Amino acid sequence: NYKPVEGRKKVYIIDEVHMLTKEAFNALLKTLEEPPEHVLFILATTEPDKILDTIMSRCQRYDFMPLKYEEARNKIKEIASIENIDIDDKSIELIYEKSGGSMRDAVSIFEKVVSYNYNEKINSENCAKALGIIPENLMNEFYSIINSKDKNNGIKFIENLWENGIECEEFFREFANYLKKLIVTKNENSQTNFDIIETIFDILFKFRFEEDKRLLGYLIVIKIFKGNSDIKEKIVIVEEKSSKQSSMPVEEVKSGIDFFHKNWKNILNSAKERK
Repeated sequence: NYKPVEGRKKVYIIDEVHMLTKEAFNALLKTLEEPPEHVLFILATTEPDKILDTIMSRCQRYDFMPLKYEEARNKIKEIASIENIDIDDKSIELIYEKSGGSMRDAVSIFEKVVSYNYNEKINSENCAKALGIIPENLMNEFYSIINSKDKNNGIKFIENLWENGIECEEFFREFANYLKKLIVTKNENSQTNFDIIETIFDILFKFRFEEDKRLLGYLIVIKIFKGNSDIKEKIVIVEEKSSKQSSMPVEEVKSGIDFFHKNWKNILNSAKERK
């Protein structure tokens, strides 16, 4: 009902508009159907699927995508330069990952890191500490333990996490992300790493109400090593049986995925014989 004091339009921003009830949306609908010429509504939401179709059909839609790393890095560096803050690229990368691609969140997180390390050079170590991120050297250490198939060291590793005040659940969530990076950037042990990620989230979900998070760590470690040994044993069994049924050389049998492509019918027949 009120004309704008300055400019041609009066702008109303309704943030988190998906939180409106159905009744509130219906009340707003009449205004959106016949809006006054001097009024502009901006409906902001992170969950457009919750907006009624009758509302959506009367709006122009603009999707804002997460910023790319380079865009966020350049902006943070610009702020750091103006404020005379010394920060390395690895720290900026950690801030970007924590922000989920949001520049607003990235700036807020950057402020937190700066206040935590006041008048100090910001590196990946003190940045990770400020953000409560698990240090990468711990990820590397646990990954080496898995590759060495040393279950006892895996249990000791969980004990050390506990003694150093690191939440086991948080560690394994970060470790799953660490494995995802290895798959995406290096294509390293893709299937094995996918299996480990699946194991981690399977245990975390099944025992999400368990108060002793250290117990979850033990279960995940045991399941990871058990899973690896089971897979290896099954492959050996299939290789032995298939090699008897075919004249395939041993060297070719051990060639990984090619073996399964060439012997898939034999594998299926072997499975049917057992069950």
